[in-house]
Amino acid sequence: MKNIRSLLLLCTCLFALGAFAFQSPSGQEGQRPRGPMGRQMPTVDEQLQGMTEQLGLTAAQQSQIKPILEDTRQQMQALMKDDSLSREDRMGKMRSIREASDEKIKAVLTDEQKKKFEERRKEMQERRGKRDQEKGGDSAPPK
Repeated sequence: MKNIRSLLLLCTCLFALGAFAFQSPSGQEGQRPRGPMGRQMPTVDEQLQGMTEQLGLTAAQQSQIKPILEDTRQQMQALMKDDSLSREDRMGKMRSIREASDEKIKAVLTDEQKKKFEERRKEMQERRGKRDQEKGGDSAPPK
């Protein structure tokens, strides 16, 4: 009887230790890097999935676009870490990187997909303008 009780106690302890070991340390695991203004940046796979759903990308297009998104992400992350730039300079360089990335992506798209891509970009700019206007009060939205 004593052996069964000891075995049961041992199993309970091992189960508790196993559950503890699988917990994320301090809740950091799985968090995405933060972009400008502290928002979480979507992963490359999430960006590609969204584009695939919205634009109807083929597997071949996905394989061509993924490296473009990865390169863009690396460039953006490097810019975020560069403390020597002013906010305006950083934002200008980010805009240039985004525009270059958009051109590379559009080179892979069909005419119909390009049209949808442009519409999506305009919607994003409008939302960003509204958000900036709400934060800034009376500031005019970007054109």
